[in-house]
Amino acid sequence: SDTNDNQAIYHVFHVTNTDGLTRQKYCPHCYQQSFDPKDDHYKRDYEQHVSQCKINGGQIIKKVKLDEQPFPFIPHLQRNETYAYLLANNATQQFKPTHYYITYDFETVERKVNTYFGKPLSKDDKTIRNSQWISVLEPLSVASTIKLKWREQYNNDDNYKKITSPFGDTALKTIYYDLRQGTDFITQWIQQ
Repeated sequence: SDTNDNQAIYHVFHVTNTDGLTRQKYCPHCYQQSFDPKDDHYKRDYEQHVSQCKINGGQIIKKVKLDEQPFPFIPHLQRNETYAYLLANNATQQFKPTHYYITYDFETVERKVNTYFGKPLSKDDKTIRNSQWISVLEPLSVASTIKLKWREQYNNDDNYKKITSPFGDTALKTIYYDLRQGTDFITQWIQQ
């Protein structure tokens, strides 16, 4: 038994038909690229790879293929559907960014309600219903930023801040209301 502990035991097997085992067709030159015979473009892709692999002698040569016209990496613009359409139709000069806008942000807090409503599940028990209302969102505050075209009437108003940009002078106004101004602070915000 000491001789068996010192000897290494190797289990070796050889697959003679890898194509039949994996149901894939492998390149006869590099044995690394596989193709699915059920694919619609199998014949085209297989022949193209085998001819290129035969020229390379079974070696995989990686090449970077650059576009004829390089485009800048600007995902924030290319994800924009309008810009993507204009880029596809070679009309990017028509793209104009938004100059004036209104943003708003509502802050809320969850209040637990845990009440049942709807039809009763049984005729005997009237308290358990088929629907449950778990919580409600209560507004805490609202904040807005408004960017307008600058007018001379804003000169004496402290609510507006003048910003000079290449597109001209703009007015920036920030509005903030919360529960400290009363429970109707959303109505006050809308009236601004």
